[in-house]
Amino acid sequence: LVPDLKAIEYKVITNFEIVFVLPTRGGSPLACNIMRASGKNIDIGVNLAIVGSPVPLLKWQLQRGYANIGEQPLTELCALEDAPELLPEERVGNTEDQIVARLALKNKKDTVEEITEILHTRHALTVDEDTLVDTEVIDQEVLDDVLGADERQKALKQQAECKQQRAKREASVKHIQVLLAKLRPRLKARPGLNAKQNEHVKKSLKKLVKDFGAGWLDNMTEEQDHMNFLKPDDATVAL
Repeated sequence: LVPDLKAIEYKVITNFEIVFVLPTRGGSPLACNIMRASGKNIDIGVNLAIVGSPVPLLKWQLQRGYANIGEQPLTELCALEDAPELLPEERVGNTEDQIVARLALKNKKDTVEEITEILHTRHALTVDEDTLVDTEVIDQEVLDDVLGADERQKALKQQAECKQQRAKREASVKHIQVLLAKLRPRLKARPGLNAKQNEHVKKSLKKLVKDFGAGWLDNMTEEQDHMNFLKPDDATVAL
């Protein structure tokens, strides 16, 4: 960032292979203050820390599901990378999601889990933060008491926009599920555990049962069960 920059500057890039993204993580002023107290020379403010090696631009975009990139540039990227076409019966749901799925398949992201993560990441990163606030909890009488006519109209408009955005997000999730159902026959299953990993899981389970009792397995959530670190039969063998 250049503080004294007078205008936005643009650079035309014709070769994506020479552009890399530095993975960063934001640090709060409080974190900076703690680091200064430990002897590190760092300015207090919002800082970005580099947390990994440079990532090629297109790989970084794929990890984000090409969030905030529209249909036209995605279509052009498909042509550039010679991404595989979807079968007619697979062309369901959101058009942009279909294109992203093609690009993922081209880049060997061809398991159910990988495609699911990419598509949901795309939609998660395009959510308007303002629409996450549930303004419907504000009582109409409260609006009438504390807001003038103009402010009340703005609040009502925001409520309506929130409803539309929530409905749009719910629809996008349904579209993803429909597309995944059609793509499933061509997608690979996530590879299972090898013998060494299986043995590690069984030893860990035995320790958990010893520490917390056999009822621990009964309380395993569905999400944990789907992590594929453990299959029901493995749990029985481990015990």
